[in-house]
Amino acid sequence: MARPAKRLSVSVEDKLELEKLLGSGVAQVRVVLRALALRQMGDGRSAPEAAGMVRLTGKAVRELADRYRAGGLET
Repeated sequence: MARPAKRLSVSVEDKLELEKLLGSGVAQVRVVLRALALRQMGDGRSAPEAAGMVRLTGKAVRELADRYRAGGLET
């Protein structure tokens, strides 16, 4: 049985920071993928949905969301 989806609430300030990062040009691929996944989850998508869009595993995206919940973008 699939896990129930955990929704992620991304603050407006963090959404703006993610958009700046994604629009800045050159950045490490892993940073960009993580930013894209957070943005997708912040837009209401589940971890598996976001994972499929950015080609990460569901587990990686769930862990990313857990780190965001615990400490924001800096963790």
